[in-house]
Amino acid sequence: MNHCPNYDSHGCNFTCPAGSFWSVCPQPTRFIGCCAQDPCENGCPLGSLHPASFSNALYDIISPNVCPDDNSSWYTCNFTTPTFLGCCVNGSKPCSPGGCPSGSLRPAAWIAQPPGGFSNQYSIFLDGGPTASSAVPTTLATASTTSANSATTLRNPSSTGNKSSEDGVGDGLSRSDKIALGIGLGIGIPSALAAIITCFMQISRR
Repeated sequence: MNHCPNYDSHGCNFTCPAGSFWSVCPQPTRFIGCCAQDPCENGCPLGSLHPASFSNALYDIISPNVCPDDNSSWYTCNFTTPTFLGCCVNGSKPCSPGGCPSGSLRPAAWIAQPPGGFSNQYSIFLDGGPTASSAVPTTLATASTTSANSATTLRNPSSTGNKSSEDGVGDGLSRSDKIALGIGLGIGIPSALAAIITCFMQISRR
């Protein structure tokens, strides 16, 4: 039997500061994190939001999840003390000593279809806790949670022990790739159009 504080997850793998409690909400909010009030109906106000920590053993199976606030990104910080997972304002460097600065923490939501071979995030965040089957989205109801022992087959940890959607982790393209792709499209498409127009004009003159 697990003996976790009331405010931590059922399996003790996700922890919250005193005064808040670990919450995993079904749709529509899909909220995950530490909140001082029930966030499952209307979300968690910023004043009730607290930083969440996780067990290092779960690092490799936690996907970058969703940040409803467009000015924030998801972070999974494995080498901070304590660890940190959740959404923090872009550029605030929550994986540095000190974590997500006060006032920069933002609400997070679990992702319905994790990219890159990640397992069912909803089940991972529930951490063995009870849930009504009707609350689980149909696409996730039959998914199984991958154990931490086999997690390295899904994704190797980064060299820094951090994952961030701000750096493009989880969407298949890094920020530098997106910039290069944008430049390539910006140059390539106009050049191709110019060549087609020139060819058309030459044919018309004949």
